Amino acid sequence: MAYHSPFEPLQSAYRLLGSERMRYSGSLENILFQLEAIASTPEWATADHADFVLHPPRVIRAVVNQKIQSPEHQLEDAVQKAIAYTLNAYQEPQKLRATTQAFREYLQTTAHEERLLSTNISQRYDSTTWDASAPHLSQASALRLAQEIGKAEFLFIALGHGGVAAGMDVYLRAAEKKRKKSLFYVVRFSTDKHSDYSPRVSVREADFLREEAEGRAIILFDEDVTTGETMGKAYEFFSDVFDERDFILLTNLDTNGELEKLKKKIKKRKGKRT
Repeated sequence: MAYHSPFEPLQSAYRLLGSERMRYSGSLENILFQLEAIASTPEWATADHADFVLHPPRVIRAVVNQKIQSPEHQLEDAVQKAIAYTLNAYQEPQKLRATTQAFREYLQTTAHEERLLSTNISQRYDSTTWDASAPHLSQASALRLAQEIGKAEFLFIALGHGGVAAGMDVYLRAAEKKRKKSLFYVVRFSTDKHSDYSPRVSVREADFLREEAEGRAIILFDEDVTTGETMGKAYEFFSDVFDERDFILLTNLDTNGELEKLKKKIKKRKGKRT
């Protein structure tokens, strides 16, 4: 099935749509209602296209945040279901109503439906994140990834919440090329908005990721790298999770060349160990 990026229809008014539609405050239930309303609209306006780009990542945001706020409820399975739902939405917008209903039905089977549906999502306009999510940048990242790993299956970890929308777009562009067993996952590491000191990965998630990394290339993605500090800390964290395995650091926007500097530093350090 060919993947058509939902970002492409936004290009004629990309910056304006970001400033108009990226700010949001509402519940997960509100988002699902709005996605169902979009699915019922025969012809989408540009604002509908923008909401369709932004709402699915907000579903992941809500479930991931709830998993972190209530670790005792062990919502890791709900995170996986939310990720699968949003990827399906991006891949097959014509089935948006059906996939949204299926996700609602899944929530009804959990003991935490009311808690999840009432979870509040608050998002502010972030021009750097929006600019770094532009479709031509995601296409370039997907091509770079293909050059690095060839036809290998891969585990793609997007740092949330800023890297989720762009990460989904990059992943789906890259995974389209006959990589049926690749996997996309989201880990929150928000140093600014949530003051996260390190990636928020539960013990169950670490075990899951280690298992899923077997036989796959590992990709760590953030939509932009400005100072390199966040990606550097994420690299150190996941080096421990994956027992010092090599993995690829990827971004859509590295204006100051900090990611390349980090890669060189890592390579030099590993060279000293051998």
